[in-house]
Amino acid sequence: MESKPDIQRKSRSSNRKLSFDDLLANLSLVVDAVGGVLGNHCEVVLHDLRHPEHSVVAISNGHVTGRKIGSPLIAAPLQDIGIKSILENPNTESEIISNYYSRTRDGRTLKSTSVIFRDSKGKSIAGLCINLDLTEYSNAAKLLDGICGDHQKIEAAIPGIPSEKVPLHPEDMALTVKHVIDDAVSSIPVPIHRAEKPQKIDALKIMHDRGLFLIKGGIEYAADALGVSRFTIYNYLKELKFQKK
Repeated sequence: MESKPDIQRKSRSSNRKLSFDDLLANLSLVVDAVGGVLGNHCEVVLHDLRHPEHSVVAISNGHVTGRKIGSPLIAAPLQDIGIKSILENPNTESEIISNYYSRTRDGRTLKSTSVIFRDSKGKSIAGLCINLDLTEYSNAAKLLDGICGDHQKIEAAIPGIPSEKVPLHPEDMALTVKHVIDDAVSSIPVPIHRAEKPQKIDALKIMHDRGLFLIKGGIEYAADALGVSRFTIYNYLKELKFQKK
């Protein structure tokens, strides 16, 4: 007997203009559809970038990165280029960042594509991200001589990212912030009270690139972790901005 398709519908009035919330509702169907087709190794996540403290509004296969609805933007995988695009906002139009590599906190390699939606002023307002866990595919690649080289290229594509086994990003916002700060501070080779200014700026860059300053209180978290004032953090951030030019 032929099985009937599982049909999900979300109703809306046909006589009104689509709102931003309508866009999110429609994209949430894409999240379920793509996640269902690609299976358990593929996470699909939708962000409402107006609220970075709890940006995840729809997610499929969240076990890949340990996230759920309500998780913050900074719980994204390590070295997520999609977040970098949101931070730097180089374009005034929506864009697709395709086929880049990042890692989960426990060292698994992800192949990702992100779609960043911007408003007419170029502000990032929504993000649709697809993260494919390559672990099983990489294991299969080791058995197939023809593609073992590609596996090695993937591992070399993101140097400097630790691959040791550590917990996944937690669902709790405070613990997620703690992980970001701990990762940054641990990059300083001396105790924080002996750290020089360049070392603190390097640590601050890690916090910045992980999106810490997109959330409320990010400046205060950084100041407390580095043992400096809020005013000093603002000055360090200005220096980072100048260095990028």
